[in-house]
Amino acid sequence: MDANILAVCFIYSYIVLLMSIFEKLKLKDFFSYNEGDKRAIILLSVLIIICGGICLFSEYLFNGNQPIGNSAAFAEFDKLQKNRIEAASSDKTMEEQEQPPLATNNNSTQLKKLAKGEVIDINNCNAISIKQIPGIGNEYAKRIITYRNKLGGFVYKEQLMEVKGISRKRYDNISQYVIIKKGHKAIDINNVTEANSVSHPYLKQAHIAAIIKHIENNGRLSSTKELSKIPGFTSEEINKLSPYLSFE
Repeated sequence: MDANILAVCFIYSYIVLLMSIFEKLKLKDFFSYNEGDKRAIILLSVLIIICGGICLFSEYLFNGNQPIGNSAAFAEFDKLQKNRIEAASSDKTMEEQEQPPLATNNNSTQLKKLAKGEVIDINNCNAISIKQIPGIGNEYAKRIITYRNKLGGFVYKEQLMEVKGISRKRYDNISQYVIIKKGHKAIDINNVTEANSVSHPYLKQAHIAAIIKHIENNGRLSSTKELSKIPGFTSEEINKLSPYLSFE
């Protein structure tokens, strides 16, 4: 039975019952009854309400928890709501499918590392190429490039151990992938100034000042042997610096 029809029948029956009771008892006589009669009338009314409520609640349960009222209207409303939710979910899924994948800046995860037998010219490559060396990441590649620029290029592969963080063990692992073909830049030692040579790792401020003073007093330098006559140079420093010197 439809909940609406049941509710109407209950209300109608309740009104008819009350009218019949009060028609016989008269509402004005209600207050003349003793306490027991009054309680009996009130209890009867409460029982009628409870019975009607139980009937309505049972109908609510058996109809699949549909709200009392226009069941067809509520069902249509629920259907429309479900259709809207499904449509919104479908649109969102389509947007996600059409959305292009986000670009990533982590090239190291996609970069192909060098295999055994493959090499790069450490004086003629960029940071991306250096990161292809197994064991070299973004930070070490930047350090190698920075130090190479200060030197003017590597002369020996062993100079890589002068880069911060590259130990003997790391060097032994990466040296097999490194060659040196492109030459390095030379320093015109007879025209050296604090401005154009101060960044070279093998030339200290004191060295430059001593060279300038020596040239002013003794004339141009012609060989690395003359550097040994200049105060402040050790034999080890001269050996490291000599490949970079030009005496033209």
